[in-house]
Amino acid sequence: MPNTVQSSWKQTTMSKEISEGIKSLLGKTVQILLKAPVKLESKGDRIENRILVFCPCRLFCVKIPNPRVDFHFHYLELQSIESKKSNNLLLTANEKSYSFVIHEHEKVDLVDKMIGTLLTALTDTFPGIPLTQLVRRVDVSPTSRMSALDICLEQKSGCLNEWESTVTTSLPCPKSRSSSSLSEEALAVRTCLPNNAGPSGLPSYQNTTVSYVGPSGTTSSPCGGFSTQYAWMCDLHGLPYREEVAWDVDTIYLSHDSRELCLHDFDHLEPRDSVPILSALEYNTWFKTLRLSNVKLSQEAIERFLHIIRKSQTIEELFLDNIGAKADFALKLSFALSSNSNSQVHTIDLSHNMIEDKGAIHLSNSLAKLCRGPVWLNMAQCGLSPKGVAQLAQALVLNKSSVSSLTHLNLSGNSVKDDVNNLCNFLAQPNAVSELDLSGTDCVLETVFGALVRGSTSNLTTLNLSKNNFSTKKGKEIPPSFKQFLTSSLALKHLSLASSRLSLDALKQLLLGLACNESVVEVELDVSSNALGAQGAHVLESCLPTIKCLSSLDISENNLEGELAAIVTAASKNKSLKHMNLGKNLQSTKPKHVAQVMEAIVQVLQDEECVLESLSLADSKLKVELYSVINALGSNQCLQNINISGNHMGDVGARLLAKGLQINSKLRSITYDKNNITLQGFSDIAYGLESNQSVRYMPFPLHDSTACMKVSAERTESVMKRIQDLVHRNSFPKKRTNGHQAFRLQQGFLLSSAQQTVDKLVGQTQESIESLRKADSYVDSEDMTHESVITHAEKLIKDSENAKQLVLNLYDILEPKREGWKALECKLAQIAEELQNVLSEHLHVNMEQVIRVTEERCPIILSHEVKTEIREGCLQKNKISQEFVRHCLLDISGTDIIQKLNEVQLAMAGHIADKLVDTVIDSLTKCQKELKDLGQKRSSTPDVLRTRLRSSPSESSKEAGESSNVFNNSPHFADQSPMVS
Repeated sequence: MPNTVQSSWKQTTMSKEISEGIKSLLGKTVQILLKAPVKLESKGDRIENRILVFCPCRLFCVKIPNPRVDFHFHYLELQSIESKKSNNLLLTANEKSYSFVIHEHEKVDLVDKMIGTLLTALTDTFPGIPLTQLVRRVDVSPTSRMSALDICLEQKSGCLNEWESTVTTSLPCPKSRSSSSLSEEALAVRTCLPNNAGPSGLPSYQNTTVSYVGPSGTTSSPCGGFSTQYAWMCDLHGLPYREEVAWDVDTIYLSHDSRELCLHDFDHLEPRDSVPILSALEYNTWFKTLRLSNVKLSQEAIERFLHIIRKSQTIEELFLDNIGAKADFALKLSFALSSNSNSQVHTIDLSHNMIEDKGAIHLSNSLAKLCRGPVWLNMAQCGLSPKGVAQLAQALVLNKSSVSSLTHLNLSGNSVKDDVNNLCNFLAQPNAVSELDLSGTDCVLETVFGALVRGSTSNLTTLNLSKNNFSTKKGKEIPPSFKQFLTSSLALKHLSLASSRLSLDALKQLLLGLACNESVVEVELDVSSNALGAQGAHVLESCLPTIKCLSSLDISENNLEGELAAIVTAASKNKSLKHMNLGKNLQSTKPKHVAQVMEAIVQVLQDEECVLESLSLADSKLKVELYSVINALGSNQCLQNINISGNHMGDVGARLLAKGLQINSKLRSITYDKNNITLQGFSDIAYGLESNQSVRYMPFPLHDSTACMKVSAERTESVMKRIQDLVHRNSFPKKRTNGHQAFRLQQGFLLSSAQQTVDKLVGQTQESIESLRKADSYVDSEDMTHESVITHAEKLIKDSENAKQLVLNLYDILEPKREGWKALECKLAQIAEELQNVLSEHLHVNMEQVIRVTEERCPIILSHEVKTEIREGCLQKNKISQEFVRHCLLDISGTDIIQKLNEVQLAMAGHIADKLVDTVIDSLTKCQKELKDLGQKRSSTPDVLRTRLRSSPSESSKEAGESSNVFNNSPHFADQSPMVS
């Protein structure tokens, strides 16, 4: 027998012909890690010669002397690895066992090398995963062999060098990534298995590429070695390897440090290609989130997904919205979650899937048992009835971790109705929910607020209860818990009660509750689409000025009509309210009432103390009534965002908007679609933007531009590109604002309104002085009182002329001269230099720290010469140019600082000018009245002169009316913009 065995082993000598035959069989591009001659034990004590060929992810058993594949399996199909003797190896894969032996006189450590090759391939490909999760059983006797193997696994590089004599093809070293190709350090395997089988039933490898990464490269593979694992899974499932998938993960995902795998990024591939992508997550430790949103999965992909949930210990978040899931999917998902005792899943989004009550009941079983407790649960639009919602709520109650873990709960679009006891039991406990969405659930709001006031006042920031009605029973009062919650909430930021048919009492309690809350700030309130009408408007008018925590208010589509004017005026008294949506309230309002509303808005915008930053008048169909508001934008100094879409203002409105853009320096965003604007209107807007430097966002007017495209596509494209280019230009700050233009605009307003008033009063005063002097000369009398009044009037006229010149040159007086600007720039340049020094020192310290750590970890590699080269190279790259720092400080920050300085100076100049002109107007008006009184008291004057000095009653009345009108045209009473044509 020994002689027979010896002779049989001689037949398995690794000749050149056998090696070439194996390589030809598997394909010249296939990477071979190890070839081992063995004996395969079959039934009946039959022993056959075989060659075991170890590739990066698959083991082939090859018959000889004419090489052909006997069987093969993937390393992940291994169920056990056993070796009771040093010359025996028992492998179990796919429920089949294979026993291999080598002759005692041969090198018996070959078995250990085969075991080491298998385990090294597994642990390198799936770093951080316990070996017991990859192979169910590893039994090597005696234990000293396993201990030696453990040491070898910890020092993989040394072991591979030791085995190099038995490895036919040497292992390639990891290479660095080039910017145009896949990272070879991430490509452990690239095996493509076509459908057609090769010789002897073996899948054809002729057109495949297989490579192997050494251990030193696997630990630094991008995204936890995903591309390597993906290649393994392609081989496992017999599907083609898509380099695009590996490139996206290794490049895009890595650059964003993204731990969320989104299957939508690959939905352009064939449906079957999602199977290995999902499978790669089974043992991946990098990705924490799996997003399958809006992707229709094949049945095979669903099975792989569920398999991952049963196995993965790293996936924490599942976004499965709108994947077409039904109740059976919810059942399988629940079972998968429950069967994984080490599951880390805490976020589940199953919204827009019709799982219905049956699916919700199944899912509630696993929710109640989540070890970490749910953090984010979104079950919106799942077709749930009160029974299904009650089951989910009961699961939250049963899971003791939910009260401290759950932060987001969305049950919108399901039916709750009166069965809210379980949900209220959960919300009534002190909990951590910060976002709660129960919109469109037909729940009883009175009951919900009763629960919220007991347990959800500390953390709740966003509460959406829109499309739910308060009790409609007549005579039923609003429960005190409603106002109590609003008063006692400590974190509320957004509250939506849109489309809730709020009664007047409920609206009043809502506003009073917020007014009494002194703990929250910047609350956003949405009470749109509630048909509040005139009575609701009166409640808003009386309560709005007192709500100091309110920063945003949406009262659109409430049939407020003409009563909206009073609301706008009341809202202007609330200095914390910065955003208002007034749209869809004036569509069927009489023109005279619309004009009153527009006048109120104009007055608010022109108020010096206005704090409104955002205003929406969308879809109000205002047409020509919108013109006054557009005119007011020219002088507005607070509004930053305005939405005037859907108002049919036409080209006239576009031209007025263009004029406003030329003189406005505050607007940042304008939405203006659905206004029947033609090419001429868009051209005017583009022209206005040429002189505007503040607007940075104008959404593309798709509706109006589509109509223009039908008239002239080429011109439309040119004009719209011009508009977008100008808006884009404004997004990059440049040294282009010096304040002179803004103040010239201020002068223009003064000259067009108050300055004209001064000129008229001066003219009238001079006429009165001349009339009195002629009367005194005629009667040949001198009255010292009259003379002093006339002298005072003349001095007042002179001061008025001086004040007029002062106003014209006021900004030049306040603005620092060239030396002043130079001093500011010098100071900024000095700061830039100091910052440059700080940055350089910071970079130098970090560089030395990195070099020191590198030297500590790699003392042999990092010789003195290498360290010197590294330091020199770093010194060349480790710099931030002084030009960059100066650009950031002088050109960007400096521009903003100087612009703000100009704004402050402009505000000061405007205040001085307004006060000066107002004082001149008051003084001239009083002086003119004194002069008129003196003229009327001269009873001794002959009639012939009296008719020359005094006007007729009708003329006097007309003159007084003119004076009154002149006074009323002062800045404090002017509502009309000078742009009105």
